[in-house]
Amino acid sequence: MKAIRPSLVLALIVMITASWTSMGAPSSNLAQIPVELTSDKIVFLVRHAEMCLDQGSNPNLSSYGQERARELARVLVDVNLGKIFSTPFNRTLQTATPISQSQELEINQVEVATGFLESLAEQIRTADASAILVAGHSNTTPRLVNLLVGKELSDLEETEFDRLYIVTLHADGSASYSVLRYGGPSEKPSIC
Repeated sequence: MKAIRPSLVLALIVMITASWTSMGAPSSNLAQIPVELTSDKIVFLVRHAEMCLDQGSNPNLSSYGQERARELARVLVDVNLGKIFSTPFNRTLQTATPISQSQELEINQVEVATGFLESLAEQIRTADASAILVAGHSNTTPRLVNLLVGKELSDLEETEFDRLYIVTLHADGSASYSVLRYGGPSEKPSIC
């Protein structure tokens, strides 16, 4: 019988928790199962949550988006993150803030400039952290997954806010990913 890799167990726990919540199950956490990560690295990538439409080019999250950000922190509560990356915009920073506060981690702001995704992919690969969260955008999130895994995922629709990408960077140099939904259904950005 082949042993199950601890990183796979962690990914399954997160997927079950997120799926369970989205099906309307109680929001209490699954039993806390201690998981030791191997030298594999798990990267959680999300697009920012729902935002306000009436606040110019750097809007804040709507109340629904704030709830989704809190749900992300709840879904990842048992993941011992080592790093959090975000673009420097209100909507991405506010998406990462609840989990940043609950895990007492600084949010590393990544300046958006030519080649920043390639640079961020390298920072993730070389980071001294076995679990990382990245808050990005409808175009940057799938493109970063592509860079990490070598796939050709399309950009997210402008109305999609509920995707959670889980990328596993295996110790042998290979990579894999899965995509799931967390929180309630995506809501269109609204006037706040």
